[in-house]
Amino acid sequence: MKTQRNRSFGARVSLVVMTVINIFFVISIAIISVFSHIIMSEEATKSAQNLLQANLNDIEKEISNVELEVKMMSTDTYRHLGSQQELYAQTADFLQRSEAIMGTAIAFRDGYFKGVHFFSPYSCYDADGGIRTIQLGNDKYDYFSMDWYDLPIKTGEPVWVEPYFDEGGGQTLMSTYSYPLKDEKGEVFAVMTADVSLEDISAKMSQIKPYKDSYTLLVSKNGKMLSYEKDSLFMGKMLMEIIAGFKDPALRSIAQDMLDGNTGTGHFMLGKDAYMAVYGHLRNGWSAITICPYREVLKSTSIMNLILILLGLVGMTIVFILCYVTIRRLTKPLEMFSQSVMEMTTGNFKARLPEIKSRDEIQQLRDSFEHMQHSLTEYMESLKQSTAANERIESELNIARQIQQDMLPHDFPSNDKIDLTARLIPAKEVGGDLYDYILNDSELLFVIGDVSGKGVPASLIMAITKSACSFSGEEDSEMDSLMARVNRFIAQNNATGNFVTLFIGRYSLKTHILEYCNAGHNPIIVCDPQGEPRYLKAIPNIAIGLFPEFKYSSESLELAPGSSLLLYTDGVTEAEDKDKKLYGEERLLEAYRSALSRGESSQQTVDSILADVKKFTGENAQNDDITIMSIKLCSK
Repeated sequence: MKTQRNRSFGARVSLVVMTVINIFFVISIAIISVFSHIIMSEEATKSAQNLLQANLNDIEKEISNVELEVKMMSTDTYRHLGSQQELYAQTADFLQRSEAIMGTAIAFRDGYFKGVHFFSPYSCYDADGGIRTIQLGNDKYDYFSMDWYDLPIKTGEPVWVEPYFDEGGGQTLMSTYSYPLKDEKGEVFAVMTADVSLEDISAKMSQIKPYKDSYTLLVSKNGKMLSYEKDSLFMGKMLMEIIAGFKDPALRSIAQDMLDGNTGTGHFMLGKDAYMAVYGHLRNGWSAITICPYREVLKSTSIMNLILILLGLVGMTIVFILCYVTIRRLTKPLEMFSQSVMEMTTGNFKARLPEIKSRDEIQQLRDSFEHMQHSLTEYMESLKQSTAANERIESELNIARQIQQDMLPHDFPSNDKIDLTARLIPAKEVGGDLYDYILNDSELLFVIGDVSGKGVPASLIMAITKSACSFSGEEDSEMDSLMARVNRFIAQNNATGNFVTLFIGRYSLKTHILEYCNAGHNPIIVCDPQGEPRYLKAIPNIAIGLFPEFKYSSESLELAPGSSLLLYTDGVTEAEDKDKKLYGEERLLEAYRSALSRGESSQQTVDSILADVKKFTGENAQNDDITIMSIKLCSK
């Protein structure tokens, strides 16, 4: 049964392949027989296109060289702006060094030189081949109204102007490349020009002859004839006016498409004769078209038809034989592979694969399937183990996160004496920041800290430090003594070598004295009533946990009722945006100033600063724990 189904599949594939080959062969013969002249026409078109494009590339190169020379000359011009005589000499020197340019000028704006209306040094070749240098602008030749001057002045960009007969300068039909010169403010103060003779370019166009009776035209951007081999009377005339008398609309369509700056081919009739046209364009807006008579293009059609038909028959026969033999050989083991794969899709990765003895791609396919079976079996087992381990770790980290959050105070005072709020946002599952406070009828003790490092080790040090601060804070002692006790406890139990930056403060509700000790922590922000927030300078004690016998120094400050305090960790000021810029102390100070000006409570202040940090970082991931504590000492 399996063998029969296999043969049926092979037969169907062979039938499909034979049908496709026969259809393709018949279509090919029909195309070759009926449309062979089209193929010859396309080959002729490609040949003419290549020849036209090659010459256009040469002209394009000359145009680019002219643009480059003008640009290089403009660099020299900036160094001679102070001397009118040197500008005259420079145009002559530039003309002498360039083979492609027949005239060059530097036309300045009205009044650029004080008291001078027209000033345009111009150099060109005279009838004897010498260089003649003149002042181009005058009452009879107002260059301010000329396109070669006006267009770059208005646009601020280099431009090739429409060809014209320059009676004031070159005394011939030419095209001018105009390059604007700009001052430090980006304003155009002069235009540098290079005149190019169209006679040399027209001569090159006449050399483009794919066939004996073919000819090539060069046309400007606006449709002016720049070259015409057969009748020089058309030189300078408008192309659309010349062809207006011809009847075939295809000719006008080709001309319009060419003037639109497109590249392409076309066919048209002149009387009873058919012609082929290929056209292209230059970067400066000029276009060229090569016209060839079909009677010269299709001379070898019959011979080419016969050759193509014979080659097609031989090729199709060989392809059919090879495809038939290959299909019959390859389709036999495919059904067995299909059954094995279906078993594997049900989860049986040990399904039996067919034995393949041929040393070819089918055998490689069989070996690949066998390797895939082993890899999938190993991968599934490894995936089960790693998934179980990751789930256990994630569960334990979630429990540790909850335990750590539960260690921190969540009930904050907000009454007529103290308005206090704090919030900690860890960068990972668990964090290394901490905060705490103790409030009684006479005083407020508060602390904020940041453990070096991140993750589980930092969270353990955080828990120890928080507990040490709570126990030590219950004793009535100076801030330096309290900090020293916490330091000794952490240093003696610090096997990992982590340190903790810590700020501890005690505010007396009766005397309004703030005692504090800063162990390497970020400076806190203080704001007096009706005053401006400022960073509080403190004695630079080292972080705790490094040297158990270090002697800490504390300080004190009188804070009037109504004062405000902001404590934070470096996760705030060192938050990064997508460009790696830091949030910084200045932005934090400004955010706190804005919150105070709006009369926000401590809770609102913390929320607004966290929102500003989030706005700054955007989608950038949080790279450190963030903790903020806001304290407002009420005026009552």
